[in-house]
Amino acid sequence: MLVIPAFSIYLLRKNNKRKLISIEKDKKIIEIELQNNPLKEIILQEQDTLNQQYLSSFVKQSESLNNFFGRSFYKIKKTETLTESDFNQIKLEFANLTNQSSVIKNISKSNLQELIVKLKQQFPEITAADISLISLLYEGINSKEIASALNISANSVNTKRFSLRKKLKLEIDDSFYVYFKQTIC
Repeated sequence: MLVIPAFSIYLLRKNNKRKLISIEKDKKIIEIELQNNPLKEIILQEQDTLNQQYLSSFVKQSESLNNFFGRSFYKIKKTETLTESDFNQIKLEFANLTNQSSVIKNISKSNLQELIVKLKQQFPEITAADISLISLLYEGINSKEIASALNISANSVNTKRFSLRKKLKLEIDDSFYVYFKQTIC
């Protein structure tokens, strides 16, 4: 007779313990979600920044192409025949412009955004300019192309790369690209 009430009490306690554990888990989930809200906000801000940078680069690229075609049309209209030198100059200008357009495409990839969030968590001192540089480095773009895309000198790019290395605590011989890929994984 005493076994049934004792067993019932045991089951009630066990059930209460499960409920407490469940409540604790729910509490931890809510805490984690609250902690993630600022990170989600950072992701949205970074996406907005990347989109603004992309749009700005696109506008600059469009203006450059428009100027190129205007100059080329003027040269062609001015002279009835183009010399081979004129034609080669136009081809060279166009090649430079189209090379710059390859620099600005596909900046807003999800892996890049994940990388930026992880780096911001580890290194809160990373600036918007650093993120812009990281975006270009992540795409495998060399310093000369970065200088052209950001409209700065090659020396400025090298200075920015050095500063970023210090912030990320990378050695001089460490590859940014390899480091970025390892950070994502």
